[in-house]
Amino acid sequence: MANIYISALVDKKYPFLKQYAKMPLDLQVKKNIVKNVKAAFLTKIGGVLVNATDNIFISMFVGLALLGKYSNYVLLFSLASGFLMIIFASIKSSVAHFVINENLERQREMFKTINFFNFICFGLASLIIYFCINDFIEIWIGKSYVLAWHIPLILAVNFFLVGMQNGFWTFKVAYGYFRFGKYMVLGTAAINLVLSYFLGKQFGIAGIITATAIARLLTNFWYDPYIVLKKGLKQNPIDYLKRFSLYLLILSITAAVTHFFFTKIHVQLIIQIFLKVLIIIPFSFLLIYLFMGKSTELHNAINIIRSLPLIKKVKWIQKI
Repeated sequence: MANIYISALVDKKYPFLKQYAKMPLDLQVKKNIVKNVKAAFLTKIGGVLVNATDNIFISMFVGLALLGKYSNYVLLFSLASGFLMIIFASIKSSVAHFVINENLERQREMFKTINFFNFICFGLASLIIYFCINDFIEIWIGKSYVLAWHIPLILAVNFFLVGMQNGFWTFKVAYGYFRFGKYMVLGTAAINLVLSYFLGKQFGIAGIITATAIARLLTNFWYDPYIVLKKGLKQNPIDYLKRFSLYLLILSITAAVTHFFFTKIHVQLIIQIFLKVLIIIPFSFLLIYLFMGKSTELHNAINIIRSLPLIKKVKWIQKI
């Protein structure tokens, strides 16, 4: 219905679009469109296979009761992921326009900035959800629905791995590299199926969701960055690996400090959630400033934030 409404609205507002004669598409253009559509279709199929099989294996090896508890965790992670994905989905067309009109150096700068925002959003979100989700579940539906600490940890790792791919997916679409890796995601699904079966039998829920993380690490997690960096940005993937390692270090230190602090104090759950967020966000930004204070992406990110209409009114932010 939305597409029909938009089509009718465009016809009404821009009638001149119908005045131009229809021109046949070049044969090579048609072939490229068909190839890209096939590649996108295979990618979607593979993605569904990867994401939809966990529940089947959990019900097989662990039972429906635990599957119900696990679904509560997946729901909360999915809500966070969906919200953050909306932010990054809105920049895809802008990146495509940028890639066409700007030189390679500017493209690299743009990629670093997007990747940095990715880290801020998904890195901090993964820490906050991991440390707060059990407290939230207990407040929300009761202590009996809380799962062992390692379950949200593995889910947070999966959440972070998928989130950190956003920048690469955005640039992959902008460059039109649909055909690269079209079978890789099917490989991810196949590895996930095999590992989920064996690890699920041995370790239950933890084994099944660990299998998903391993399958991603062995396939798309390295392949998509390799294609975008080598073919598109003409950049050494080692440079990205170094930056990613720094991101992991920042998250690890923040996690260690948060864990240490909350083994020493015990307060009401709602206060505990508030305090955890209060530690994670400022401490993470402090580490980012210490480790990346002179980096291009941090300065670009600050300038972008300064330029936002609401932020322009806040004087102390403008002085940073």
